[in-house]
Amino acid sequence: MRITQHSPFAAQDDPETVQKIRKGRGRFAAYTSSNPQVRREVRLTGQTELRKVIRAARALKVTLQCDESLEELRALAYKSYREIAIADGRTPMDQPRLHPATVDRLIVNYLRHDRTVYDNALLRNRFVTSDLRSSYNRELKTRCLEVIAAAYPELATECERQRLRISQSLEQAAQDRKSEEAA
Repeated sequence: MRITQHSPFAAQDDPETVQKIRKGRGRFAAYTSSNPQVRREVRLTGQTELRKVIRAARALKVTLQCDESLEELRALAYKSYREIAIADGRTPMDQPRLHPATVDRLIVNYLRHDRTVYDNALLRNRFVTSDLRSSYNRELKTRCLEVIAAAYPELATECERQRLRISQSLEQAAQDRKSEEAA
């Protein structure tokens, strides 16, 4: 669908242009609009929504509810891994045969999924696109990894590895690191 100059979306004096094009097929069609101002407003609206989602995810309070030692966490993480693998129909490796880096990954994943508490319903129902949802989840995962690294310095390298992996690029990860050090 192409929005022509005679379309109500292309009206210059309509104050609700952005609101109209944010909903449904109108937003998709506005990307191909013949009116450059409409295309620009749609692009800026999407960027603003993304920034709001990222700020909201960074503002979430993430707490880690864990009193166990690292050795106890190893046993709990392996037990959780074993249950998940069996439920998926896979054969889990024996704990002594696991590489230490794999054990650290299991512990961090166990802590992130089972021991972190946050208000996960805060923005979940307000997302317009899956891009916003994935950005929110990425920021939330980063926050959880920061909390885990602060609580367990032995797992900081694994948390950093996972944070770099979820970053869109190494340049973005480097910029995030510089902004954290500057703050």
